[in-house]
Amino acid sequence: MKIDVGCGKRGSKHAGFLGVDVHSPKGVRRGEYIQQDASKGLPFDDASVDEAICLHVIEHMKREDGIKMLAEIHRVLKAGAVAHIATPDLRLLAQRYLSRDEDFYAKRYNGSALTLWKGPTLGDKFMDALTGMGPHGHKYGYDLESLEEACAEAGFGRITQMPGNPYGTRTDHEIIVTVQRS
Repeated sequence: MKIDVGCGKRGSKHAGFLGVDVHSPKGVRRGEYIQQDASKGLPFDDASVDEAICLHVIEHMKREDGIKMLAEIHRVLKAGAVAHIATPDLRLLAQRYLSRDEDFYAKRYNGSALTLWKGPTLGDKFMDALTGMGPHGHKYGYDLESLEEACAEAGFGRITQMPGNPYGTRTDHEIIVTVQRS
C-alpha cells in the first residue's frame, strides 16, 4: 500500500496512491480516499505501508502538529520503506526576497493568469508566500536543517535531500527529502 498524506480533497493525483486528507472528499471514488487529520493519527496498522508521500502539507500545520504527522507516517511505514516530504524552502524564499527577485515573485499558478503570491509590493508577495492561502495558509516555514530536525524528532534516522521532485510539484522553490524507517 502507498499513501499520499495531505493529497487535497480531490484525492491523490499520483497513480497507485491512496489519498488521505483532512478535507471532505470532492468527486473521489470510495476506496481511493480517506478523510483523516494525519496529525491526529493515520488509520493504518503499524508497519503496513510500503511508501508515503507528503507534498506541501507540513507547512500548513503548527510545527508540533507537523512532527505528530511525521511520527504517524513513521509509525505506519514498513521497515526500510521511504517517505518523500516536500515543503517550500524558507531559505530560498528569503534569498529571492532579499535579492529583490521581482520575476520570481510574479510567477503564475500552473501557467494561468493567477499569480502564486498576492500583493502590490514585493514584501506583500513574500509575506503571502510565508503565510498566505487564507484559513488554510502556511503556519510554519522550513529550511533544510529545520525539516531534517523535524523528521529526526519524528523518529526517522536516514534523511536524504532529493535533487528534484519526481512528483512534479513546486520544484523551483521547494525542498524535498526522502526519509526511511529503520
